Amino acid sequence: MKFNFFFVHGWGFDSSFWGLVGNVIKEKKYFNSLQYINLGFINKKDFPKKTQSQNSVFIVHSYGLNWFLKKKIKCRVLIIFFAAPNFVRFQKNPFLKKRLLNQMIERFHQYPEEVITNFYKNSGLKTKLKNNFKKVNYRNLLNALDELLNDDLQVEFDDLDCNIFSVFSLKDRIFKPSLDRIKELKCKKHTIKLLDVNNHAMPRIEPKKTFDLIDGFLRSLERKDCEKKN
Repeated sequence: MKFNFFFVHGWGFDSSFWGLVGNVIKEKKYFNSLQYINLGFINKKDFPKKTQSQNSVFIVHSYGLNWFLKKKIKCRVLIIFFAAPNFVRFQKNPFLKKRLLNQMIERFHQYPEEVITNFYKNSGLKTKLKNNFKKVNYRNLLNALDELLNDDLQVEFDDLDCNIFSVFSLKDRIFKPSLDRIKELKCKKHTIKLLDVNNHAMPRIEPKKTFDLIDGFLRSLERKDCEKKN
């Protein structure tokens, strides 16, 4: 079976975030098409005209889940890295996260480059934007921070009718999940994988490891399909 892949990046990044993972997928036999969606934080927005296709697989990171749920896209598979339908409530310490997010928003008004640089550092990245700050849309980034603070997309998540694979890390400095709360997300079609890494930007830092997670989940779905047919 061949899949149509759609990649959605998170806050502070652009479509290049998924480039290395996409390159690995292109080498595989189950690759049919691959598109990167740019949410307009860096460089211009870029959305494919057609996002709903047979055997479509959406792979989202962090804020990318907010975007996906609001679009109410129908797909066969949704793979989520380090995100939940409510960014604050599903974290280990929601009150602390809410306070830190408010501080981040307040500081962003005066020192946006500092906020972005610190975010990269806390995500596990050593790289900086450097001259690329000229390409940043600060308004879009600030709006997205407000959404992360206030969005509650639980209803939209519960309405999903697709196979879901969520990846969380207990050491994530951006999204540290509450084990009790993420259990609420578990359903028949939802598989949750817990990692022991501290890099929120793991898909960009460790593309092979990220691909192995994606590959393992898609292969498990294929096995289930074969079992049903037999």
